[in-house]
Amino acid sequence: HKLPSQLMIGAIPDSPVNTPFKFESRVKNFLKGIGAVEVYTSSLVSENHVNPKLALMLKNPLGVDSSYLRTSLAPSLIDAAYENKHINAPFHLFEIANVYLPRRSIAKTGLPQLPDEKMILAGIFSQYNFRDAKGIVESLLQDNKIVFSFEPLDSAFFAPGRRVEIRSGKLYLGQFGILDDEDFISPETNLFIYYEFECETLRRVSAATIPY
Repeated sequence: HKLPSQLMIGAIPDSPVNTPFKFESRVKNFLKGIGAVEVYTSSLVSENHVNPKLALMLKNPLGVDSSYLRTSLAPSLIDAAYENKHINAPFHLFEIANVYLPRRSIAKTGLPQLPDEKMILAGIFSQYNFRDAKGIVESLLQDNKIVFSFEPLDSAFFAPGRRVEIRSGKLYLGQFGILDDEDFISPETNLFIYYEFECETLRRVSAATIPY
């Protein structure tokens, strides 16, 4: 009751237009609007879901299934899709979450640095037609006013000739393709189509408004 009843003076600052939080909300709303289901999976994974030489291990894990910080969302989304494989209809799962990449040790102290946290958008299609899944990924990019192109390029975990890199000019945005069943436990993962983007890179090349 002792606060002075006096209005603040000065100009009202402009609200930031394309902040990371607003961008993530826009992406989530778009994907949910076309029927995708957002999932939340644990950041702690087992040794089978990482390369132990390129991942951070907890000193005191609660169990073997949660002993490493994940470096990719793919294994968690594959597990989520496989757990729902009994659903006799196409479905689309996605997640926006951090992955944790090790940094080099500090030279003077020898102590490890905190991990490099990268916000990743990843999704997986089950029982989808390839063209339909590709169209959804294209629509997501078009909704954010992103100029992009596809470049066919094989990579680990993807079926031969079934993966493309997505670029904006020379800038790498992400990847999209059919997963290779030989790299996973389930013999049915060839039905899974996976995509992945780094959120900050997408946000930088996106446009919040249409220029006229």
